Amino acid sequence: MAAGVRADPQGDQLLRSRLAHLAGIDPAAEAPVDQVLKAAYQALAGSGSDLAIVTLEDAAGVTERPNLPGTVDEHPNFRIALPVLIEELDSTAAPALAADMRSARG
Repeated sequence: MAAGVRADPQGDQLLRSRLAHLAGIDPAAEAPVDQVLKAAYQALAGSGSDLAIVTLEDAAGVTERPNLPGTVDEHPNFRIALPVLIEELDSTAAPALAADMRSARG
């Protein structure tokens, strides 16, 4: 339990299922992370939002959550280092994800 909030495995599974549906991915399938990211960002691009961005964590392929609510002093509250230098982001998935979003937005 973090910050007085109990874990909710059923709620987590429901959220995963809804997100998979929105991204057009079979929730029962073990889809590769890059496929999930591409589908999720295409769905985001089609959402009608005026602003849609690619997160640095997604661009760099970080699968660990960047923030755990309720943590203040202990790891990993906003302390996950990116596996690439900022100067190397062009060699990550970021450009392709951003291009896919631009294409999906028309």
